[in-house]
Amino acid sequence: EEAYFIWHLMIDAQHQGRGCGRAAMEAALAYIRSKPFGASNLVRLTVSPENAAACHLYQTLRFSPTGRADGDEIELERVLD
Repeated sequence: EEAYFIWHLMIDAQHQGRGCGRAAMEAALAYIRSKPFGASNLVRLTVSPENAAACHLYQTLRFSPTGRADGDEIELERVLD
């Protein structure tokens, strides 16, 4: 595959704001670093631009906009270290 794609990571409302989303994303990125499905270092995901908390989280995790969209969501990507 050209890239790994994280599809709709969601945290239940009662657990938001406690670092669960960051922990889940860091665990997902650690798993992807193990190259379970191929050698790609590129990770992509989509996010609703209205979801300010998620956009901020992905920015702090070094995801950047690709300029592409999937419906109402914008695509972000990151190259793993």
